[in-house]
Amino acid sequence: MHKITRELESLIKKHKWTKDFEQAVQMAQSHNVPSIAHIRSLDDYLKYVDELVNWAPRETDQNPRLLYTKLVEFYFFLDQPPVKRHQSKIKPGGGEKKLKPLSRWIVDFAKAWGNYLDTTESAREVQSFKDDPLFNWEEYMPPPSGYLTFNQFFARHVKPGMRPIAGLCDNKVLVSPADCTFVGSWQISEKSEIMVVDQKNG
Repeated sequence: MHKITRELESLIKKHKWTKDFEQAVQMAQSHNVPSIAHIRSLDDYLKYVDELVNWAPRETDQNPRLLYTKLVEFYFFLDQPPVKRHQSKIKPGGGEKKLKPLSRWIVDFAKAWGNYLDTTESAREVQSFKDDPLFNWEEYMPPPSGYLTFNQFFARHVKPGMRPIAGLCDNKVLVSPADCTFVGSWQISEKSEIMVVDQKNG
């Protein structure tokens, strides 16, 4: 068992959260999500966490957004009310300065998975992204050695001129620096407050 999984197991015992996590699993199951149907108990959830922390991201024909799905599944369980109440509240502009133990564990889990994604083993499925036309492989510049870790692939460099920035130096134009999927838009009025990041000072 990975150290991060043992830490969650210890937290659950220390704070007497067993019933809360079991209820969270049952609530998640009530939504009938096929990809998490096998997680029916706290032990199943701990096994799932233990596998995820060393999971090498990949794309498949059955689920072309598998990495996204895995992330959503992970947070879906933690977002169920019985365990969400044990987490620090997230507020725009900054939340609680000292994280609650469960929120601290979530951060530590992300770091642990990130550490794995810095290993050469994590790159074993990168070819699946190259094979997926949605990733537009030809728009990027792989290093001469190829991508040696998943994180190296994830932070890949775009070829010059492939993604020109729209409205450069025009603060009236909103630009997203990431490859992403559009999921919604929100009305902006004269009363809206939008944080503008200075290009020089970040």
